[in-house]
Amino acid sequence: MDWQKPFAWQVGHLGEKYNEWVHQPVDQPIRLFESEFLEARTQAACNLTHMPIYHSDLFCLFSSLAVFLPHLSGSVLRTYSHVVFVTFGLGMFLWFFMVYCMHFLLHQLPSSNYYFITLHFLLHGHHHKSPHDRLQTVFPPILAFLLFAGLFLILQCLLPVGLDMSMLLGLICGYVISDMVHYYLHHSLPSTNAYFHDIRTIHMKHHFEQPHKGLGIATTTWDWVFNTVILP
Repeated sequence: MDWQKPFAWQVGHLGEKYNEWVHQPVDQPIRLFESEFLEARTQAACNLTHMPIYHSDLFCLFSSLAVFLPHLSGSVLRTYSHVVFVTFGLGMFLWFFMVYCMHFLLHQLPSSNYYFITLHFLLHGHHHKSPHDRLQTVFPPILAFLLFAGLFLILQCLLPVGLDMSMLLGLICGYVISDMVHYYLHHSLPSTNAYFHDIRTIHMKHHFEQPHKGLGIATTTWDWVFNTVILP
């Protein structure tokens, strides 16, 4: 690999050597693209990414509550408002499961195909190669927007108006929480007795020792369920 050139179109040529190479972390930034425009789209500062999302998330949650309010009254209104918050919570729960599944599937991509290697590196491999790069620890907001736009189209087909929005916002809130926890695990040192001390220990073992285990980020729940748990 030529470190003087962008990595995006180089890594695929590693072939069978890719898995070993990508799991040998370095402590330096990695440039993916020659284009400044494309490179900027792969980077995200944690505070600049998540604070606007939090505020818009809260605004839209209460907007979804108000969708049917002019048409409802009494017990029906109370029931509907409760259901909105339940679907919001389910959305958050679903996101943490999706994170586990996406993380698991990314580690199953074939490592002998140029295009699969390139895809893996762009989506996740670069983070394993340079795990402490502050600008590439969180999920790029443009990719997140495309993902949630697709999820919203699916939810619109499955849920009534208002509830589709509340579940989407639960998913987005889960995304923000897991991303902020992920950033915290990489760039902070929780005190010994803190919950996140063990979570950080597990996540560092995932990066430096057992990349195919410890696939949850904010919680180890799904690792226990699917037997991929790492003990702190």
